[in-house]
Amino acid sequence: MSSTTIRRIPEPLYSQVLDLALKITNASEANDTVLQAAALFELQAFYEQLKASGSSDPFVTEALADYTGDHQQAAQLYELAISQSASFDGEPTHTKKIALAKRRIDLGEPIAARHLLRQAREDANTFGDADSVKETDELLAQMLE
Repeated sequence: MSSTTIRRIPEPLYSQVLDLALKITNASEANDTVLQAAALFELQAFYEQLKASGSSDPFVTEALADYTGDHQQAAQLYELAISQSASFDGEPTHTKKIALAKRRIDLGEPIAARHLLRQAREDANTFGDADSVKETDELLAQMLE
């Protein structure tokens, strides 16, 4: 198993996205739909601000996809994040591919999901991410049941 250096997300970008993700998650856990929607709106606005300034970042795009309820819209965001990753040295794509595969399963697209999971497994191996390799193996096995 080889290992590649994973991109370090710059500050304050990392902290800002983490803060919004925690707000969304905590609001969801508390069943506070108003706070959850407000935090998601903030994340969407931040994403749009970066996009408008020509500073899109796959980390932000992936985070927005993670919290997007519409499977088709989330899938489009994951695809965009994967595409954006090519411009960021060391930006992993395996987490994006795993999440996209899950959305493809939800959308009734198992062939596309299997293809993404196989790619994600290979990418996870490259980064030495044993947890993601295990996750892809489990998802692939579930798809065979």
